[in-house]
Amino acid sequence: MHSKYSKTLEWSDADNAWIAGAPELPGCKADGETPEEALAELEIVIAEWLEEAQRIGNPIPAPLPSIESIALASPYLNTSAIARDLGIAPRTFCARISNRTPLRRQEAERLRENLNKHNLVLM
Repeated sequence: MHSKYSKTLEWSDADNAWIAGAPELPGCKADGETPEEALAELEIVIAEWLEEAQRIGNPIPAPLPSIESIALASPYLNTSAIARDLGIAPRTFCARISNRTPLRRQEAERLRENLNKHNLVLM
């Protein structure tokens, strides 16, 4: 199971553990003795978070768009317009797509906002 939600991973001296989180899902965090363990636990917590949100009728946030989803959809997208909107030179953006260079968080958030305006989602 690999969710499409972005993940953070950091060491916590206070907890003496690795802390993994899914920023799009408020409060969704897990810990582990190793980075791999924390990320594996996070996958379980994400699934539980989504189940509970659905059960109680809370909205489920769309994942931030990934560079992989943009690469797959690029034949159908105006990548030059997306690049300009993100403040990236079109050639640079196309190179980032080709090289699978991840979007910065603020770029992904801005792209998601603009896609939402047109009722579109890239996951």
